[in-house]
Amino acid sequence: MSHLRPEAKSPHKMSYCKRGSHLYGPTQIIGAGIQRQVCKVCNDVTIDLTQADATNSSVLVHRKTISELKA
Repeated sequence: MSHLRPEAKSPHKMSYCKRGSHLYGPTQIIGAGIQRQVCKVCNDVTIDLTQADATNSSVLVHRKTISELKA
């Protein structure tokens, strides 16, 4: 006999997560089209980048050296 009520029992167990079958919660939109889901049992996180926005310009920023800033 379990100490939990039948309605309080989770049908999903940690052993399922160890086999790779997670119980992910609702999708959370992080921003820039990035979506995140967290497993309700083991807190495993999955990130979906398929809808992420592409950058239009180079990410690198050209910066001056300290000697160039002094002049």
